[in-house]
Amino acid sequence: MLEKLTWEQTKQSPEFQRGLKEFREGKVNKPKGVNYSWYKTKVSAKKYNDYYSKIGSYTLLAKYKEGKNEFADIGFLAVIPPKDCLEITNPEELRQIQLHREATNQMPQSMIKQ
Repeated sequence: MLEKLTWEQTKQSPEFQRGLKEFREGKVNKPKGVNYSWYKTKVSAKKYNDYYSKIGSYTLLAKYKEGKNEFADIGFLAVIPPKDCLEITNPEELRQIQLHREATNQMPQSMIKQ
């Protein structure tokens, strides 16, 4: 499950500090750029409705029930994936994210390798 972090917690994280150091050293702007991938994770439907649905950078991929509990699969972009997340390789899920990003005007670009 993803945790909500404050800006102060984010700035103190080793990942942020490593990225900041690489940026200041000019390593980020090398021809290779930054490697990123699309990931998905499972969250409770309540957490999706209360938090993730209000942030445009998360895309709802599916809602479903397991027993009495309701869950949602969400897709998002990450340089370093949080634990318990899967990389999205399914072209249909990538297309779903692309359509969501275009509809919400978030840097539309093709994500499906052709």
